[in-house]
Amino acid sequence: MNTVLRLLLLPLTAVYRAGLALHGALTARRSVDIPVVSVGNITAGGTGKTPLVMNIIETLSGREKTAVVMRGYGRSAGGILAVKRSDDPRSVGDEALLIKTKFPETEVVLSADRYKGACLAREAGSGLIILDDGFQSRELERDLDIVMIDCTDPFGGGLIPSGRRREPMNALGRAGAVVFNRCSMTSPERMDYIRKTVARYNPSAQVFLADEEVDCFRSLADGSEKDASWFSGRKALCFSAIGNPAGFECLLRSVKVDIIENIRRRDHHYWKKSELDEIERLAREKGLDIITTEKDAVRISGSMTKGWKMAMKLAVKDEILWKDYINGVKSKA
Repeated sequence: MNTVLRLLLLPLTAVYRAGLALHGALTARRSVDIPVVSVGNITAGGTGKTPLVMNIIETLSGREKTAVVMRGYGRSAGGILAVKRSDDPRSVGDEALLIKTKFPETEVVLSADRYKGACLAREAGSGLIILDDGFQSRELERDLDIVMIDCTDPFGGGLIPSGRRREPMNALGRAGAVVFNRCSMTSPERMDYIRKTVARYNPSAQVFLADEEVDCFRSLADGSEKDASWFSGRKALCFSAIGNPAGFECLLRSVKVDIIENIRRRDHHYWKKSELDEIERLAREKGLDIITTEKDAVRISGSMTKGWKMAMKLAVKDEILWKDYINGVKSKA
């Protein structure tokens, strides 16, 4: 965003800040009497919340039934509902369906009011709730607030709409833990600055370092898997409509995929058949592998049978400490 436009938007930023303060003052938090872990951020865009939510589900596997409560961005179905694997992504949202598809035993509840959504999850027998994108949600009491920070763009350059930050920096003081994502894409000097900045607002937060990694590649046709090493040196056309396409592309390059063609759309874009046909034509003419993201694959299910989706995972550096910390939420609740 250029400087002139940022200055023009400053009055709206002041209105936004006042609205945040009023919302916080008027909203009373309520408890659902089971542990709640919130995953959120202070900036708009793709910081890696969904991979962190899935990491937590895996970390808690084997314990009592876990539920994810989320808004369901972009969904057409209204009200409060539990997601089924057979649902249309347009109806429930791509991220919700992705989580349900990968973790069928996990209850995924969509609700604009997180307290009401948590009540439904509790009534369904869930013993612990993960609140997706919950840092700004004030209506539900939680036992742990985890804030995710993308180290490639940590603080958003100012409050919305003149910047990408959703809350003032002092909001970090509410966090119990901070996860710094994409650390390997950041210089040591920059990391030191980011950590010191966060510590200025919350010196007591538990800090974890993380990076997204390629897990494997799965065929869009039959779900068969290929190891990341199989794609080393192969030429590809990649396409994505996610919050941080650069992160996806960096992951591909990290396993030595040679990106020849790169097609981007806005986050949550639903690909038209004509767009997918053009992608297949271009790849065929140039002899390229087609690679997309898991989230995009949810939105094109059945419309494309050639190509691969890249499955990624979030790797937390001190894995043992992380698992102990997350599994300790139940005992602290």
